[in-house]
Amino acid sequence: MAINLASASTLLSSSILLLLFASSCSSTRFGLPASSGNVLKNGEVLGTEKFLSIGNYTFIMQKDCNLVLYENHDAIWDSNTPEMGNNCSLVLQSNGELQILSELGAPVWRTEIAGEYGKYALVLQPNGNVVVYGSPIWSTGTQTQSKTTYAPPRKTVSQNP
Repeated sequence: MAINLASASTLLSSSILLLLFASSCSSTRFGLPASSGNVLKNGEVLGTEKFLSIGNYTFIMQKDCNLVLYENHDAIWDSNTPEMGNNCSLVLQSNGELQILSELGAPVWRTEIAGEYGKYALVLQPNGNVVVYGSPIWSTGTQTQSKTTYAPPRKTVSQNP
């Protein structure tokens, strides 16, 4: 049986969006710590040494202010912001833009890509890609290639009695 990972990814994304829009997420949540798991909703904060994880992947806001995506123990992406502050945090804004803020609230890094104001979710996907959804506006581009096998349909030979 062949599994179509593109369909599974679309289903996962759609499910996440339904949960996001069905929840009562409002601007009063700004500043709340991120929920555990692999999703950060707009208004939530991924504080120092806090992380999102799924499978072999961990997306962590390190003490040195560097946001890093690890596969097992190997860094596969980072914001290139080490030593640009201390005790920084990652915030997903209500326009879908990601920002790393210093402990004093000064911007250290940002995606510089934003959409309309609304509800967004940053999702660490099972394939290692980190995507901001609402409409996908930013991604680390680190998804792994799927290794699906194509199985041609079986031919059935019917015999006449």
